[in-house]
Amino acid sequence: MDYNHLAFIGINIKEGSADEVAARLSKFDEILEIHERHGRFDLLLKIRARNLDKMRDIVTNKIRRLPQITEAESTTVLKTIKEEQLVSLKTGISDAAAAET
Repeated sequence: MDYNHLAFIGINIKEGSADEVAARLSKFDEILEIHERHGRFDLLLKIRARNLDKMRDIVTNKIRRLPQITEAESTTVLKTIKEEQLVSLKTGISDAAAAET
């Protein structure tokens, strides 16, 4: 697969366009996660690319081309210490059992 370049992109969008922008961004395979949030940015994206040229292409030709986007800021990941996709059910079950006692 070799999608070794990871970045997070914070974007601000025109008011009232969150659902439309999220739906359009969801169509891009390189965008792994989209989070609507309150804070410095309206949406936070997690993207992966094969190399820096591909990363630039994703940002420039896919993300920044959406007219509802007013601002974008990329943060490139230098090293990943921990990355997991699932929450352990075992932890959740033992936490719930402890709460009942």
